[in-house]
Amino acid sequence: MYGQAPGRVENCQLGVFCAYTGSRGRTLIDRELYLPKSWIADRDRCRDAGVPEDVEFATKQVLA
Repeated sequence: MYGQAPGRVENCQLGVFCAYTGSRGRTLIDRELYLPKSWIADRDRCRDAGVPEDVEFATKQVLA
């Protein structure tokens, strides 16, 4: 089942990707993991997940 059921919180990851496509093929150029403000504000959670201390919040537009 896809989507979000009322009253449930699902785990997910959001990424921002830059890719190239042309007549001869396609390739991934770069990617960044998007972390919401709630994650960045919880440094213990970030540390437990292996997120470096110097990572700061950035919008998806800034990451792109």
